[in-house]
Amino acid sequence: MNIKIKVPSNAKLLIKTGQNVDFSTPFIQKNESKFLHIPLANNMGFKAKDIFRYIKKAIGEKISKGDLLAENKSFLSTKRYLSDTEGVIEGIDHEEGALIIKLVSKDASDILCYFKGEVDGIYDGYFELKVDKAHATQIVDSLPTIGAPVFYLSSSLNDLTEDDISSAIIFTSTMEPIQSTRMKTLGAAGVILKSIHPDVTDLIQIVLTKDNDYSHVQKEKFPYMIVGHEPQTVYFYH
Repeated sequence: MNIKIKVPSNAKLLIKTGQNVDFSTPFIQKNESKFLHIPLANNMGFKAKDIFRYIKKAIGEKISKGDLLAENKSFLSTKRYLSDTEGVIEGIDHEEGALIIKLVSKDASDILCYFKGEVDGIYDGYFELKVDKAHATQIVDSLPTIGAPVFYLSSSLNDLTEDDISSAIIFTSTMEPIQSTRMKTLGAAGVILKSIHPDVTDLIQIVLTKDNDYSHVQKEKFPYMIVGHEPQTVYFYH
């Protein structure tokens, strides 16, 4: 069976079709976005609302060091503002007379796969993961794209260690605030419950919309879960 999974935007995909991947496989390479705010009107002596008369670049345009960003000509002199960085024009603030530049980051970081299986195909904005068996469920609230091993809680939390539940989603029927604190301390990524617990605030809560889905997953004990291409669909699989 194939699971359709969303590819994060603005990231370089590191997986390939036909590749078997697990939680130690590099998935994407992502740059952290940083922005530069340049108050051109203040620096160059023109009214903020007139900024479009002076700027020489458009939104979305790439810039390099030394590029002319703005020019203010008068009868006696000409003021020019040259870029001292590389980036992309992200926005123009006509109320403050400022230019917003998205900087080119050279500090890329690799993010590991949060799923396990075979990459069956890569498409525009998503890829398909081939697994042995999967069960699709609907959840109450939308979630970001996450995936993790599933740990089925059948004993006291006091008997568990970080090695047992670190980075895992905990499957349980109920939850007390003191238990969620203990799970968070041990590194759990979230919890799957039968209903929302308002007093549990330090863990991601995943609540399935149908009781029979909860019972089926509990019976099958699927070892992994992932949010699908649609944000309110979760797949349990192996």
